Amino acid sequence: MKKLIILCVGLLFISAPSLAQDEENLTDEEKAYRDSIAALNEESETMAKARELFNEGNALFESKKYDQAIAKFGESIKTDPEFVEAYYNKGVAEIESKKFSAAILTLTAYIAKEPNGKGYFQRAMANQEAGKITAAEKDYEKAKELDPDNEKIPYNFGVMKFMQNDFEGALEEFNAAIETKPDFAFAWNDKGSCYRQMGQYAEAVKAYEEAEKRNPK
Repeated sequence: MKKLIILCVGLLFISAPSLAQDEENLTDEEKAYRDSIAALNEESETMAKARELFNEGNALFESKKYDQAIAKFGESIKTDPEFVEAYYNKGVAEIESKKFSAAILTLTAYIAKEPNGKGYFQRAMANQEAGKITAAEKDYEKAKELDPDNEKIPYNFGVMKFMQNDFEGALEEFNAAIETKPDFAFAWNDKGSCYRQMGQYAEAVKAYEEAEKRNPK
């Protein structure tokens, strides 16, 4: 599930007042002020470069040039290691490029800086694709805790459980997704598939009919 963070940030560069005095004539207060302005401008330049690289990475991602996008996001992180959005987008791009081990590392770094539902959700999918089912389960649970209104989290968790032949567990997750979004046709459909696998055919028919009602296509 690809969902990038998009930023377009304007940065303000500050100019210090012109000081006509020679260096030796500056007071300690004037020197401190001058140095603080220089530091602010250097920080702004760093942020601007990091965001420029970040936006280039987003453009490459949208063109499905995932490996090139990963490189740009990596350059952005190297330029400004505190630019958390670049970690997230790099992790998403690595998932799309099927570099799941790299994505896990990148998203772990993102979560350390910004522990939120979307970070755990993306890492859950990376762990799932890497075959690390126990780690994926823990991440899905944490993602649900931090982002309870995102119906895609229990839905994807349900799909993983279904693929593990845990039909009762999958049914529970699909029900959670439907509770959050009642018109979630895919969840209704897959709920029907759980019932079908469990031999509960009447319930399966009801769920499939509900899916068709929610999305006739």
